[in-house]
Order: sequence, then C-alpha cells, then structure tokens
Amino acid sequence: MSSPIPQPAPVPHQHHDTPKWALALMLAALGMLGPFAIDTYIPAFTGMGEQLKITPLQMQQTLSVYLAGFATMMLFHGALSDAFGRKPIILGGLLFFLYWLRRLCAFNHADAAIIF
Repeated sequence: MSSPIPQPAPVPHQHHDTPKWALALMLAALGMLGPFAIDTYIPAFTGMGEQLKITPLQMQQTLSVYLAGFATMMLFHGALSDAFGRKPIILGGLLFFLYWLRRLCAFNHADAAIIF
C-alpha cells in the first residue's frame, strides 16, 4: 500500500488587496462630510436667502432640520452598522442623502420643500 499524499496547508482567504489605511482614509472623509457641509452652508445663509427669496427664519429652520437629522442618525447608526455591517449602512446613507438632495433642492423651489 502506498502512503497518503500530504495535503497543502489552507491559505487564509483575502477579500481584496486594498491597503489597510484605505478604510481609515474613507472613514475620515465620511466623518468630515457633516462638519464640511455646515462650514460651507452657514456663510452662505444671506446669499441663499436672497436668491431663494425666503426669510432668515426659514434659512435657520433649514439648519435646524439638518442638525435634527444628523443627531437622530447618531443614535441609530451604530446599532444599524452592527446589525447589517458598515458598508451597506454607509452606502445606503450616502444614497439616501444624494436622492433627497437632488429631489428637494434641484427640482423644487417651494419654501416648505427647502426646509424639509
């Protein structure tokens, strides 16, 4: 009888060849999005109000709605990421943001649509 042929050791599975710092860079860029949006938005308050012909109170309400949504997602983002993984939640959030940005800001000029 012959001896059994030795089997090679299994190689650990690698999902992709992206560098380890790419995740840190992506998360830093996504973390920068919220403060960047506010830092570019607040200086444009008066110009946007004049251009859209809305009152300063309505412009302030747009910032309040943005911050309310930002604060609400802070409560749920961690739990959703634990349940479904980071990538689907990040991509879903970005797609949700882009959809409503395009829908409310680009095609609708009603005062209520600007706030919500």
